[in-house]
Amino acid sequence: MACGLGRMLEVSQLYKTNNYGIDLSEVAVEKAKLKLPNDNIVVGNAEQLPFENSTFDYVTCLGSLERMIDKKSVLQEIDRVTKPDAKICLMVRNANSWRWIFTKKMLFTINKKGHQDAKTYQEWKSLFDQHHFIIETCVADQWPLMKIKKIISFGLFKNYKKVSKSLVPLQFANEFIFILKKKS
Repeated sequence: MACGLGRMLEVSQLYKTNNYGIDLSEVAVEKAKLKLPNDNIVVGNAEQLPFENSTFDYVTCLGSLERMIDKKSVLQEIDRVTKPDAKICLMVRNANSWRWIFTKKMLFTINKKGHQDAKTYQEWKSLFDQHHFIIETCVADQWPLMKIKKIISFGLFKNYKKVSKSLVPLQFANEFIFILKKKS
């Protein structure tokens, strides 16, 4: 969901999957289709997914759920379109991160028209619990650590598949990466 230009779809091709993408932006979908002509990429709203019930084994939504107007509808739709044993990967903003606190709250730069939002770990967990999802694992966003490793290694760092322990405690991570499954 919110596939944008299709970067995650590109990565998933390494695993020989049948890829589907959806995004609100017609321009993003057009560009993703140019790059990934064999993938099924459509313009649409995550609050009303145009897919059949129990279609997907995996769903990703990276850095977008916090921007969606009706998160509850989005989570209901994810529940509807995923198979009983599906895995869901959501990357969402943390309201306790230094970046959110200092650049958004203290400087009053939260863009309400852009539907910016952030929640604490407990608030995200509660929302997922309400929609019958169980957290299998949660890690801090890997991007800051990968960036540091790349700089320190003079660009030679290539091990992007390995999840690393964050330099900051999870409760202060910039973003959370949740791996969820459905409750039985």
